[in-house]
Amino acid sequence: MAMVESSVYSSIVAAYVSAHMLRSGGLLILPGAAAAWSPTAWSLPYGAAKVAVHHLVRSLAENSLPGSAKTIGLAPQILDTAQNRQAMPDADVSTWATLDEVAEQIESWCGDPEAVQTGHVYLIDKKPGLKATFEARKPL
Repeated sequence: MAMVESSVYSSIVAAYVSAHMLRSGGLLILPGAAAAWSPTAWSLPYGAAKVAVHHLVRSLAENSLPGSAKTIGLAPQILDTAQNRQAMPDADVSTWATLDEVAEQIESWCGDPEAVQTGHVYLIDKKPGLKATFEARKPL
């Protein structure tokens, strides 16, 4: 239930507020996950909750937001956070996108909203030694 509350309920609240308060040309970004494109036997609630968020992204793109406002999802594989480092101390963090990389991309989209494909979820991928990439994908 915690996963549904933290991912789905918060996304529904954000969608509701955005539908009433977002300016034309605004951007709503919801928290998806790369894991939503494959089975999540290790955590069924996590996978189901993230697929639901991806569905919200796709649905909100169908004229649910004011004017030319857009909605997208972010789908990281693993983000480089203190919490993830603590949970996975032996992992190769060179493949984890940093929060700075994600913030820079969001800032770029805000500066150039035409670059955003509304209704898509952006898969965040990171290769060692390279900057994170953001690939637009249609949700399931």
